[in-house]
Amino acid sequence: MPNMNDIEDCGVTLVSKTLACSADELFEGDQVQRIQLSLLKWYDGARRRLPWRGDMPPYGIQDQLKAQVKIESAVRSPAIVWEEQRQRVPPYFTWVSEIMCQQTRVETVIEYFLRWIKKFPTIEALANASEEDVNLMWSGLGFYRRARFLHQGAKTVVEKHGGTLPSSVQELKAIPGIGDYTAGAIASIAYAKPAPLVDGNVIRVLSRIKAIAGNAKNKHVVTLCWKLARELVSAGRPGDFNQSLMELGATICKPTNPKCSQCPLSTHCAALAETKAPEIMNGKPLVFDLTENDRERAIARQVATSVTKYPLRATKPPPKEEIWCVYVIVCEGKYLLLKRPNLGLLANQWEFPSLPWLREDQILPPYAGRQALVNKFLDENFGIKTNKNTLRVDLGVQEHVFSHRKHQMHVEKLQLNANEVPHGMSLARMQVDGGKECCWVDVAEMKIDKGDSGRIAMTTGMRKVLLLCQKGRGKSENALTVKPKRSDPGRELFNAYFRPCNNGEKKRARPSYSAASNECGRAMQAPTMPSAKRRKEVKLSSYFSTDLRV
Repeated sequence: MPNMNDIEDCGVTLVSKTLACSADELFEGDQVQRIQLSLLKWYDGARRRLPWRGDMPPYGIQDQLKAQVKIESAVRSPAIVWEEQRQRVPPYFTWVSEIMCQQTRVETVIEYFLRWIKKFPTIEALANASEEDVNLMWSGLGFYRRARFLHQGAKTVVEKHGGTLPSSVQELKAIPGIGDYTAGAIASIAYAKPAPLVDGNVIRVLSRIKAIAGNAKNKHVVTLCWKLARELVSAGRPGDFNQSLMELGATICKPTNPKCSQCPLSTHCAALAETKAPEIMNGKPLVFDLTENDRERAIARQVATSVTKYPLRATKPPPKEEIWCVYVIVCEGKYLLLKRPNLGLLANQWEFPSLPWLREDQILPPYAGRQALVNKFLDENFGIKTNKNTLRVDLGVQEHVFSHRKHQMHVEKLQLNANEVPHGMSLARMQVDGGKECCWVDVAEMKIDKGDSGRIAMTTGMRKVLLLCQKGRGKSENALTVKPKRSDPGRELFNAYFRPCNNGEKKRARPSYSAASNECGRAMQAPTMPSAKRRKEVKLSSYFSTDLRV
C-alpha cells in the first residue's frame, strides 16, 4: 500500500500514513455507504429531543421520541419527519445552538437557548440589543467570548447580508466567531449542504473507527479527521448525518464508559476489533501512528483492552494559578461593582473590586497586606478613607477554576457608612481607574440565577464570592459582634422531662395526664426546629432562586 511504513512491536502494527492518502486507503469498498446507512437509521430512532431541531418539549430524552418515530414511520419515513421539522427551524437557531453547545453540555444549553430565543427571536433583534442585555442572557453559561462574537456576528449579518445568514461555508467563515466547525454545522444542518464538521465528539468517534493513535489536540489527527468526515458526509442528508456523528459521540461513544453493545458502527470500529484481536484477527491490529512523543508511542504499541484507548490522552498542563484579592464593599445595603476591560478574560463583565496579588515568590497574601492594598485603591479612586471603626471581615479563600487557569480569591468584606463615601451612592455609573465603569447596586439588581430579573450579570466566580459573603463566615475586625443565643432543641426536650432538685440532681418531671395519653405524648415531643442548613437556604432563597422561568 503506498505511503505506508509498518512498524511492528508489542502486539500491534503502527502504520505511518501521510495525510495525502486517498479515500480508497481510508475506507474499503462500500464501507462509506454502509456507515451512512447504519448511522442514519440509528439516529432516526434514538436522537434526543432538542428545541433547535424543531422538537416540542419535553427535551433531552430519547424514549418518547422512539415511540413517536415508530408511529409516524408507519405512514412516512423518519427522514421525511425530520426534514419537515428542520424546515421549521430558522438558520439563526442553528447558529445560536452550535455556539452555545461549544464546550458546554447540551442539557445545560437547553434552558439558556429557550430564554435567548425568547429575548432575541431574530438576528435583527440580537444585532439591535445592547451589550449588557446580551451578557445578561448569557450570564452563567461561561466562555463569555462566545456571546461577544455572536453579538458582533449578528451585526455583521445585518450590515452585509441584510439579516439573512449566508449558506456557503466561505461566506459563513467571514462572520466573526464562525470557524470551520460552525460553518460546516450551519451549512449542513440549516441549508442541507454536504459540508463536513469536526468537533471533539467527532474526533473521538473517528479515532476509534480507524484506530488513530494520537491525541485530540494533535493538528495531524484533526486534519485526518476532517478528511475522514469529508468522505463520510451524506449528500442526501448531510445535516442529519453530521448530527448523528456528534450524537453518537455524546451518548454512545463517550470518553469513559462507552456503550459499545449499543453502537450502530461496532462492526466498523477498529478500536473494538483491537480489543478482540486474538479471537478475530490472524495478524496484528493496524493502528494509524500519529503520535507526538515517546509516551504516546509506547501507549499506541500496546493492544487495546478498551476502545477508550483512542484518542490518546494529551498531556494537559496544570492550570495557571493566580492569586486575587477580592473585596465585597457594602454601604447601606448596596454593593460596589466594577466592569472589567473589554478585552481578555471575562471581558466587560461586572465583578467585585478585585486586585491581583503580584509576588514572584507566590507567598499567600497576609490579611494586613490585603487591607493595605484595598485602602490605597479606595482612597485613590473614590476618596474613601477607611478607619478603625470600619467593619472588616476576612471571609477566607474561594477558588474558581477556568479551563486554563485557577483563581485563588482571598475575600474581604468591608461595611462602610454613607458619610465615608464622598461621591455618594447614586446608581449613575462613574468612571474610575483608567476608564473602568463602576456602580452601586443591591442584591436584587444582580443576575445571580438563570431565571431572575437582575440587570447586572454576575459571573460564576463572583456568584461564589457573594454566596461566601452571605454565609457570613470569617473573622471580624474593629467591631464588637454579639452572637445571638441559639436555640437548642435537645436542651428544650431535656428541660421538658427534668426539673432541678435541691441536691443539685435532675429528677424526671411527672407528665400531665389531664389529656389523653396520645395527646400527652405529642405534648412531650420536642418542637420542630429547622436545621442549620435549612435556615441558610431560607436566608438565601431570595438571592438564589431555583425557579427557571423561560
